[in-house]
Amino acid sequence: METAKKRKNIFARIFSVFTHKRVRNILYLLLIALATFSMFCIDKDNTIRKEYLSFLDNNFISDFMTFFGIERYNVTSRAWVWFIIIMTIALMIVLGNIIAPKFVAKKVKENPDLFSTEKRTRAFYFILFYGVLVLIAAIIVAIAYFAGAFYLYNGNTVETSPFISLLTMLAIFIGILAALFIAFIIVYFIIKVIVMAVTGQFRHKKEIAKPQQAEAPKKTAVVEPVSAPAPVVEPAPETVAAVVDAEPVINDIKMRKVYQKSFAGKLAQATKEQKEFYGEIKNYLLSFKRVNSRVSWHYDGFNVGRDKIVKISFRGQTMVAYFALNPKDYEKTKYHAHDMGEKRRFADTPAMIKIKSARGVKFAKELVDVVCAELGQKKNFVPETYKFPYMSDIKLVENGLAKELYIKVRNANK
Repeated sequence: METAKKRKNIFARIFSVFTHKRVRNILYLLLIALATFSMFCIDKDNTIRKEYLSFLDNNFISDFMTFFGIERYNVTSRAWVWFIIIMTIALMIVLGNIIAPKFVAKKVKENPDLFSTEKRTRAFYFILFYGVLVLIAAIIVAIAYFAGAFYLYNGNTVETSPFISLLTMLAIFIGILAALFIAFIIVYFIIKVIVMAVTGQFRHKKEIAKPQQAEAPKKTAVVEPVSAPAPVVEPAPETVAAVVDAEPVINDIKMRKVYQKSFAGKLAQATKEQKEFYGEIKNYLLSFKRVNSRVSWHYDGFNVGRDKIVKISFRGQTMVAYFALNPKDYEKTKYHAHDMGEKRRFADTPAMIKIKSARGVKFAKELVDVVCAELGQKKNFVPETYKFPYMSDIKLVENGLAKELYIKVRNANK
């Protein structure tokens, strides 16, 4: 039942399409094309339309405009100049939205230490990019002004009148499209309800609801309670990555469900920047000769033969890297290495550093150079693009990347 609750329904998936940048940019381009088309229809005596688009003069479009009371004008040259400038600037903004992310990502990668943090560096390049766009737009307006384009007339019509008709026409088109979309959603919902009623899915859900809730605790592992005087026993942060609402209290003991996540599971739920940091460090390590990678439950280990040289893991929400180096040699340096040699899992790679920014990636690469000093670089090494799609806790359990556990904790109210 929990899987069904977490899963997005068809309506959420339909509306989530509009949150994608590509879809928004396509809609903007369609709106620009529709505005240009509408302007040709509004202009009564447009030479281009008469010679090349004569079918726009007398057909259902002119009837459509008459029905909604949209007036047609002898659009002056100055109004056309203003329209072209506005559409050109709008097109530049859309193209800027398409180009900006790649441009900024490239510049941030080339100059990660331009400012104190990567976030500030990224913000600087975004401001620089759009500042250049605004400057270009201002140059276009200035060129048109000094060329005398704003003083050209082709009739006695007021210049602002065509734009009122243009806005009216665009509003009607968008309203019609929105009505069609809503009608599609309503029809789809009715069809889905009918299909579910015919196939008996409503009855099936009611029958399986109670057995699943009753059998859930039996199918999962149970960790015995810690006999401590403290009122509540919480799971260790390294062992448990998520805590869910408690089960009903039995006497003074209650059951709490937790998820023990693997390294791959934590990476799937990591931020976009963390995934990029991981891919960059991994590619840099694999660019050395004889270095290979093996992902285990707790970490991604990099070996030279049988010797472990680097391990990448997570401590809570923070990505960390362990190196086969003496942590005391790097303790009071810019790396701020921590000694993790007491833990058996990291006894062979005791020097740990945190990776929170591009600066951390740079430091990690410098330490990689130290542990791989005797290894040469591979010729014609091609970096791989590592993709880790997001998964919910339930999906991680289904794919074997997390374990669902129930632990007993003492009731705090007792």
